Amino acid sequence: MKVKIPLDPEEPLYYIIDSCFFANKYLMPNEGENVEDSARIKNSKEWWDIIDYQIKQKNTIVYINDLCISETFKIFAKKYYQKGAFPKDRYQRLRKKLSSDLSLGIRTLISKSRHIKYHNLMVDRDIIVGTSRFLEIAHKNGLQSLSVIDLTILSSAKFLIDFYKIKKEQIIILTGDRKIITCAKKSSDCPYIIDPLDPRNNYSDYFYSKETYV
Repeated sequence: MKVKIPLDPEEPLYYIIDSCFFANKYLMPNEGENVEDSARIKNSKEWWDIIDYQIKQKNTIVYINDLCISETFKIFAKKYYQKGAFPKDRYQRLRKKLSSDLSLGIRTLISKSRHIKYHNLMVDRDIIVGTSRFLEIAHKNGLQSLSVIDLTILSSAKFLIDFYKIKKEQIIILTGDRKIITCAKKSSDCPYIIDPLDPRNNYSDYFYSKETYV
């Protein structure tokens, strides 16, 4: 059964995203490596249209941990240097746009009603230590290829639940990594987790308004 996500939630929603989903926000479908990759970028962007709307309504917070941020820059670099997916000026614009969206000017910081698009979640001791539980689950279920960086996405969710006292039902993890999703579903500690890159997961099957589905 698919998770149903309110378009205009009464309680705040908290998304935890991975680098692939974040990168796809900025990429264009024609910059995919193949037809399948292009479809995944397109589907991601449709999800981002909804999430950006929710951010503007100020009832949604998007978290991405700093390791995933560095991986997002790495995705752009790989597409430029190794895949030749776009020219140098496009690569520079992507980097600049990502940096701009993650940066906060002094006016924003001191504003009483500051609007922050994406919140950086620092991977500290508690998040790193928290990956140990998920490493155990991964190894017990044949998911040994998952790295500590991969598992910080799951540990970040547990961190928000334990230290920020956010209810598990208010958190949604968005990742295109099937192994991370499998690991999460083997744990009772994880909140909802969805692959928004998969074209089979159309946004309209998940989001709903009070009157009707989107």
